[in-house]
Parts: sequence; structure tokens; C-alpha cells
Amino acid sequence: MGLAEASDKAVSPFHRADDIEVPILLMSSVDDARVPYKMSRDLHRKLGKLNKHSEYVKISDGTHYMLSTASRLSMLAETERFLAEHIGK
Repeated sequence: MGLAEASDKAVSPFHRADDIEVPILLMSSVDDARVPYKMSRDLHRKLGKLNKHSEYVKISDGTHYMLSTASRLSMLAETERFLAEHIGK
């Protein structure tokens, strides 16, 4: 079965949380019209229940593409911090 034929459930990180073996950084904007921020929050909660390392950053404005200066700076700073922590400085 190719990706085009795969069900949403088969490829969803939420439904495949048991398979996640690395630290995960989740960031989402509350005004994202494409992917509701609650999906990232829910995945973060599920990973926590499975004792898997994840961090969740809720951004107040930025849309799906992190268009505002503040959201883009937050995204970059959090990414830099997370990578430094997990792959070294």
C-alpha cells in the first residue's frame, strides 16, 4: 500500500505514538486554520501517558506558516534550544 492509499489512522503520529522512539518537539499556533493546535496538544498528552519525551509549545499567533515575527522568532528559538539539548551544542 502506497502513502496515497494509506488511511489517516495508519499514518497519523497520534495513532502511531507507540512507535515514536525519539524526543519530539511540537509547536502549533492557536490561529492555525489548517491544523488545529489541539491536535499537537493531544499528541503531547498521549506521548506523556506513554512515558515518551515530548515538548509542546503553543504559539499565540502565527497561523500555520508562523507568519508573524514573534511566532517565527519563537519557533526558531525553541527549535535551537531543543536541538542543542538533544543533539549537542
